[in-house]
Amino acid sequence: MRVFISWSGATSRLIAEALRDWIPYVLPSAEPWMSATDIDRGARWSTEVSAQLDAANIGIICLTPENLEAPWVLFEAGALSKILSKSLVCTYLFQLRPPDVKGPLAQFQAAVADEKETRSLLFSMNRALGSSSLPDARLERMFNNWWPELSSTFDSISHRKQEPVSTPRSDRDLLEEVLQLQRRSDPSNLAPEIAAALIGRIGARYGLRISSLAPAAPSETRPLNANDDSAIEVNLSPLLGLPGKNVTFPYPVFGNVSDFLDDLYRYVATVVPPASFGRRWALLDTKSGVVLRDMGRKWAKRNLKQECDERSLEAAGILPGMRFDAIPLDTQTKKD
Repeated sequence: MRVFISWSGATSRLIAEALRDWIPYVLPSAEPWMSATDIDRGARWSTEVSAQLDAANIGIICLTPENLEAPWVLFEAGALSKILSKSLVCTYLFQLRPPDVKGPLAQFQAAVADEKETRSLLFSMNRALGSSSLPDARLERMFNNWWPELSSTFDSISHRKQEPVSTPRSDRDLLEEVLQLQRRSDPSNLAPEIAAALIGRIGARYGLRISSLAPAAPSETRPLNANDDSAIEVNLSPLLGLPGKNVTFPYPVFGNVSDFLDDLYRYVATVVPPASFGRRWALLDTKSGVVLRDMGRKWAKRNLKQECDERSLEAAGILPGMRFDAIPLDTQTKKD
């Protein structure tokens, strides 16, 4: 599992370095990488970092009170969300709480840098490993063994004297590169909403007015190996009425049920209306014959009194490696 760790600022860099060194002790199959120490100062981002980004399975963005407005955090977050589904990217909050995160970064699942939420983060990452995952009991032992070391590092960081860190590249360089990436077809392109926020933020700083960007192509996340036992495969043919319409999703490490259904819906939007899962269509587990319909926004409003179904996929009965048929409920042949 390749883990891309993003940072900006002195404190954020220390947190990123601590995670990079600590995660493999708990999850030996994880391979963290952070740009701070692995590329030359001033190197072109799109050629040096995009190779690591393209190989990443998970993205972690280290946020601190000092870097919430940092352009470089938005830049790498935009690239991560272009390549990876947002359910595979999370923000890691040091001396922050989720309500502190505003704007485009708020779209990502957040984990606070404490024992409880760091444990949850590692267990989520472990589930995404599928058949290579560690047994829960073993992971719990390893986490309990190594957490005191990470906690001690965080305590040291909290009490350190703040020191400025030099920036490898200027904001003007960053603005120029964002514009270049957005105005050409490039696999390291940024997610449009984050690119717009980034350009607006830097442009305002220098009194620049940028009216528009060239239209960006629809965002497509990296295709997966259909045999990946940590992925979820959905056969859309029964719903679309077309043969050979299969899609494969990475297991949403940090996402929830609504995120997953939103990703799935864009493939079936031509045949079913929005927020109609559970009424007009559902997912049939091809192994057990069970039909999953009790989830999604309508179900959450009715049963949880929430706008979104914020349960994990595991809580809704969806596990890594499962295969489903997307079926119209009015022609359903199997009953749950």
